[in-house]
Amino acid sequence: MEHKARTKKKYPILTYLCCLLVVSVLFTGVTFSRYTISSTGNIATPVALYDCSYSINDISSTAFPNIDYWLTSNGNQSAISTARTVRFTMRNYTQKVHTDGTPYNSVSGVDVQGHIRFYLPAEIADNLAIQVAEVDENDSVLVRSPEIVLGELIYNAESSDGYVDGNLKDYSDGTTVHTDSFKDYFDNGNTAVEESLFVSGGFGRLEGQLGGTISAYEDNDGDKNYETDTGTGINFSITASTVSTPYSIGFQRGESATDYESQLFLDLEEDIDYYTIDINLPTMYFTANLAGQHTFVIYLTLTERLNDGDFSALWQQRENDEIYEDGANVVYAQRVYDDRVETLTNNDLMITAPETAEYYYTYLGARVTGYHFTQTARFTDVAEDALANTIVRVNCEYNGTGGYNLTLSHVAPIS
Repeated sequence: MEHKARTKKKYPILTYLCCLLVVSVLFTGVTFSRYTISSTGNIATPVALYDCSYSINDISSTAFPNIDYWLTSNGNQSAISTARTVRFTMRNYTQKVHTDGTPYNSVSGVDVQGHIRFYLPAEIADNLAIQVAEVDENDSVLVRSPEIVLGELIYNAESSDGYVDGNLKDYSDGTTVHTDSFKDYFDNGNTAVEESLFVSGGFGRLEGQLGGTISAYEDNDGDKNYETDTGTGINFSITASTVSTPYSIGFQRGESATDYESQLFLDLEEDIDYYTIDINLPTMYFTANLAGQHTFVIYLTLTERLNDGDFSALWQQRENDEIYEDGANVVYAQRVYDDRVETLTNNDLMITAPETAEYYYTYLGARVTGYHFTQTARFTDVAEDALANTIVRVNCEYNGTGGYNLTLSHVAPIS
């Protein structure tokens, strides 16, 4: 496949808007459940003649299994984790309606470059492999990118307990990376695409904040111009940041092993490292005044089991102080006052708001901001004729002044 160089007219105002169609790929599930999941976006723009739209057609799974990719048995390794997929369609037009009610397609009057963006915590990005394919009009899958193993681009080496922060790669002088050197995970349709990538940039920390960007583009012929290459023409970037992030850890409640109440969620906030991955492909380019659409499939593979203390922390010791094989053990919170740190002997103390504004609790290094849980409540209709049950969420947020704010919200419909 040959990619011809294009001459593009520059629109200054579109420089601000970037003319990018951003597709946010967000999952929820066991692996990601601690993080606040949100999606925002607005494709409307006052710029004349600019139209585009997208739709997510299907997602193969709403959760990643938190298991090792490789199963080792009798010294042999077998792949047991399959890729999760997202299928979506990009268009350079939007469907509108004339004043007489007849529908029509409003086609963009300017060139539009499609764009895929992932924004996810580093602990997930460190263990993620991404590959992009396109689906043609016959529903055949065409591989459009090599498999990108993010951890191997970000880090120099892997330690016994996973990728370590001290080994961030530096591409400041620019270098060529061959994707066939990456560990071999799932490749779509067993049709592996391996390419040479020219990579530049790097990451670093300043006062504890992770930052920096690495950029990469396909450069099979070594001329450092991805638009004239005969490969996939992919170019992408990985940008690092540290963001104050709210998340929650759930604890099972009950008086015994068989007594199941709704979970108590401890609400926390901590500076979390994030990576933003932006991917561009030539087939995501749309020519002005020519209606078009392309359907893509993103293959996402979790390459390693995530080992984090949040997954195995216990609120209190199990019966008979027994330590189970899963390694779960009690983690006690800490109370912080100025430079003094006191480890609590009972996590129930966290259910009470800190006494003054100078005090606060931490749990596994994160600041405790409150807690929430769900509770069944009785209600009646307007005429008070019938009693029924509904479920409400009880939110307790510490206000930072020695008190708390208590709010109730419905999480189940009243009918």
